[in-house]
Amino acid sequence: MKNYLVLGLLLFSQLCLGQTIDLTESRYENPNYSSQIAEARVMVEGLMEELSIPGLSITLAKKDEIIWSEGLGLANVESNLPVRIETMFRIGSISKSFTSLALGKLIEEGKISLDDKVNDLVPYFPKKEYDISILQLANHTAGIRNYKGAEFRSNSFFDSVEKAVGVFGADPLLFEPGSEYAYATYNYTLLSGAMEMVSGSTYLDYMQKVVFDPLGLDHTMADKASEEIPERATFYYKQGANWGVTPDVDNSNKWAGGGLLSNSLDMAKMAQGLLNNKLLREDTKEILWTRSSLTNGEEIAYAVGWRNTKDEKGRRIIHHGGSSMGARSFLILFPEEGWTVAMTCNISSSFNEEFAVPLAEIFLD
Repeated sequence: MKNYLVLGLLLFSQLCLGQTIDLTESRYENPNYSSQIAEARVMVEGLMEELSIPGLSITLAKKDEIIWSEGLGLANVESNLPVRIETMFRIGSISKSFTSLALGKLIEEGKISLDDKVNDLVPYFPKKEYDISILQLANHTAGIRNYKGAEFRSNSFFDSVEKAVGVFGADPLLFEPGSEYAYATYNYTLLSGAMEMVSGSTYLDYMQKVVFDPLGLDHTMADKASEEIPERATFYYKQGANWGVTPDVDNSNKWAGGGLLSNSLDMAKMAQGLLNNKLLREDTKEILWTRSSLTNGEEIAYAVGWRNTKDEKGRRIIHHGGSSMGARSFLILFPEEGWTVAMTCNISSSFNEEFAVPLAEIFLD
């Protein structure tokens, strides 16, 4: 009898790796964590009520196991369409975290170095007063400006990274690279241009080949405005007591830094793949997570597509948030504990580690 029980537990654990979860359902949960999941669900529902969130997707994973994945609320309010596990949302700047994995792959293959100079790799980027390194793009110390005017809400299609770089490429740097930190998504637009040059592939094709396919991320892709994507949520803003649908937006000016669609399950699978060295070596992973320093020696929390900080209990947390038109996402990893929390929703909102850490503690403690 004992042997049958052990076999059953082994089979159950294999079913929790993600590929056998029914994505058309709205809920999956590991029965061994039923009480913790129920407590966490109450927290999430409270957040949704507090922030007027129409629909939200959440996944918690531990090591190789999906513990909880659920869609709550509505993917489309007008048709009363519920959020399911498969529902995809704009993940905003968490696109940078996905991009960092592909950059890590190029580093491992010796095709690029964080010390490489951008102008040596990207001939269409105008020469500046100072050289800019790949690392300075990746950690936002390059001096590249952020959006101005209506660029965040752009509805113009850019059919190449070169044309997207043309939006900001001629503008002067804000400061000498390395001397200051200034977060700007356009750093990753230019970074993707360098990645294209050394990989010999378009950014999106390379991401599909070295990140999405190897990790089984079947619901992560570019948020292409011109394509009908049935599993894409509708995106909203708060309009009095109701929700209004956001204006059309085209994210082709920032695929690498803020233009991807995903769901919480794929986000968690990406994070666990990184934690478990399924895609990159341990030393490469730590390169992506190493906090950066300015030229004056001041350390900053931003690494390469990730923030590296500690929670109130001193645990190391690796995380990133993402804000898009009508969407908010947050992804947090506890490397030493092996846990990941991934959340995404279809309204601009503000949840971050201040919510995700207490939520995770229901399972960690």
